[in-house]
Amino acid sequence: MATSENPQAGTAEAPDRLDPLRRLQVGHTTFIIDMERPIAALRDDRDGTVRFVSWADAPQPLVAMSASVLLAGSSVWVVYHPSDGTDLVHAPPGATVKPVVRLCVDGTVHWTDIGTATVIGAEDDVLWTTERRNTSGLSLANLYESYDIRLVDVVNGRSRTITFDRPITVVLQSVDGNGETSLDVLVQSEPPVREPSGWGSSSLRPRNATIRFPSSAELTGEVRFDELDPAQVTYPSDAELMQRFQSLMEEGPVVPDIDLTGIDGSRWPLVPLSAADIDATVEAAKTLFSSISAYWTNHRNGTVTPLAPGVSEGSVRSVGAWPHTELEVLFAQHDLTEAFGPEARMRRRVRLFDAAGRILVSQYADTHLMEDLITKMPPVSDTIDGILDI
Repeated sequence: MATSENPQAGTAEAPDRLDPLRRLQVGHTTFIIDMERPIAALRDDRDGTVRFVSWADAPQPLVAMSASVLLAGSSVWVVYHPSDGTDLVHAPPGATVKPVVRLCVDGTVHWTDIGTATVIGAEDDVLWTTERRNTSGLSLANLYESYDIRLVDVVNGRSRTITFDRPITVVLQSVDGNGETSLDVLVQSEPPVREPSGWGSSSLRPRNATIRFPSSAELTGEVRFDELDPAQVTYPSDAELMQRFQSLMEEGPVVPDIDLTGIDGSRWPLVPLSAADIDATVEAAKTLFSSISAYWTNHRNGTVTPLAPGVSEGSVRSVGAWPHTELEVLFAQHDLTEAFGPEARMRRRVRLFDAAGRILVSQYADTHLMEDLITKMPPVSDTIDGILDI
C-alpha cells in the first residue's frame, strides 16, 4: 500500500488522468476510485487538497477483472470481479483470486482475497461473503435450507461463519443523522410468486423482508427468520427497494480532473502469466479468425458462407510481445474493394491482454466483429492507404 500527496504540478508531458469508476463522499472527503488501476484519490472538499492511496500489492488473478464499489459507514470497499473464464479464449487452471479492498478516510488500506466467494454486502470494517449465491430456483423445498455467511474482518485478518435460514440478497449499513449505524439484511422471506408478465409469459417475483441489526458483532450461530423479534423485520415495497438501491448509486461532488503523473502505485504490476498460457491465448484467439472467409456451413446443403456478407480473403497474425500482443485481422470486403480496388483491406485489431498482462480476449471476439460489420460498418471514405479499420 502506498499513500502520497498530489503534486498536481504541470509537466511538459500529457497528463496521466485518473479514469473515475465512482465518486463517493464520506464526510468532507470524496473518494475517486480509478476504473482499472489500483489507486484512488481522496479529495478534501473543504480546501481541494488531494491524497492518493494505492493497493498495487494486492493479489491479482491471471484473467481480466472489473470493479464495483460499496459504501459502508465510513469505509469504501472496492470489489473486483475476475472473469469466470467461460467467456475467454483461454483460462489458466488454478485457484481463483478475487481481491476486495477497504479504503478509509485516514488513508488506511486493507485488502483480502475471497477466492470463489461472492460479496453480498459490507459494514464499516466487516465484509459479508457467501459461496451460495444463485437463488433463482427457490422453492418451498429449498428456501429454508441453511446459508453459510462468512464475515471477514480485513483489519485483523480474521473471519467467522454464521448461518441464515433464508437466502440473503444484499447487506447494507446505514448511518443516521446522529452518527448511529445500523445493519439491514435483505432476505427472501418466502418463495417467489409467479406473476403474468405479458404475451402469455410469466416471471418470478421475489418476496423480500429487511432484518435490522445494530451490527454483525451480535450475530452468532444460526439466525432463524421465524424466531426474530417482529420489531426487527419490515417488508419493503418494490418502490421502497428501488429508492434504496438508487440512493446507493448517488455520486459524490464533481471534481476537477486528477493527474496521476509521478504517483507511486498507480499501476498494477505484471502478473506471472506463464509462456505456455501466453502462447495458448494467442493461438486460441487466432483460431477464432482463421476461417472468417468460410465461417458458416449450412448442414442441409453444404453451402459455406463468410462471417458476414461481403467478407473474403481473410488473414490473421499476432503483433507485439506480451503484454502488448494484439491480433491483426485483415480481410477484403465487397464495398471496400469496389471503391479502392482488390488490394484494399479492412482491419480489426484485437487486444489479447490488459496492461497488467491478464488474459482479456473474449471467445466471442469473432462474433463481435460480425455484429460490427452488420451494424457499425464505417464509411469506406475513412480508408487510409488502402486500410479501413473497424
